Amino acid sequence: MSYRRIAKEFEYLEKNSISGLSLWQDDPSNPHNCTGQLTGPENTPYENGKFTFKIIFPLAYPFKPPKIFFVTKIYHPNILHNGDFCLGYQDGLLKENWSPSATIREILLYLIELLRTPCPDDPLEPDIASEYKKNKSKFNRNAREYTYLYAN
Repeated sequence: MSYRRIAKEFEYLEKNSISGLSLWQDDPSNPHNCTGQLTGPENTPYENGKFTFKIIFPLAYPFKPPKIFFVTKIYHPNILHNGDFCLGYQDGLLKENWSPSATIREILLYLIELLRTPCPDDPLEPDIASEYKKNKSKFNRNAREYTYLYAN
């Protein structure tokens, strides 16, 4: 079932693409491992950066959520140095509040929104979250620097 569901969702993504985002299967014979790249959203310190991420679908997908993590280093209060992340108020989407009706497209849109609107009140990186809250210009400088160093 997961093969059909993943194929159907990829088909839908092809017809309803998301600007600045691409996603491909690492091996067409095994759709459970995918790689994606998103361009940092405009008017953010991530603007024009190219951020690579991985999606690993469990065999029980869509009944179990996919595992998603960033490969590209990124300076963000909700993204750990190893690429794991939380979606702030939407965090449950990929964990205990997962719903089989959720789609890859919805998850990717949340991922873009995470870059657009960090959630410093639910951080994985408390020091970065504190900087975001107390000295936003310093946060923006650091995030731009990371983007320049790692996402070009």
